[in-house]
Amino acid sequence: MHRSPAAGRCVTCHKPYCARCETLDGCCSRRCAALRAGFGAHSVAAPRSRNWLAPALKLALFAGLLWLGWQHRAALFAWLGLGH
Repeated sequence: MHRSPAAGRCVTCHKPYCARCETLDGCCSRRCAALRAGFGAHSVAAPRSRNWLAPALKLALFAGLLWLGWQHRAALFAWLGLGH
């Protein structure tokens, strides 16, 4: 823009700017500065810490039942009438 070598890049759009360009917090324009200021300004609810507990317990219960079934497969097949 000023026909000078680039002194840096805009932190938002990565467009090069020279030493004569006025920068706003490392941004090349007011628009980029507003975009940078608005990024992440929205509040996000923190993840709940117990979301993993119920699926982990279900998986452990399923694995335990599968293991019990394998240990007692002969009795299970006889009970089902499949004859093993």
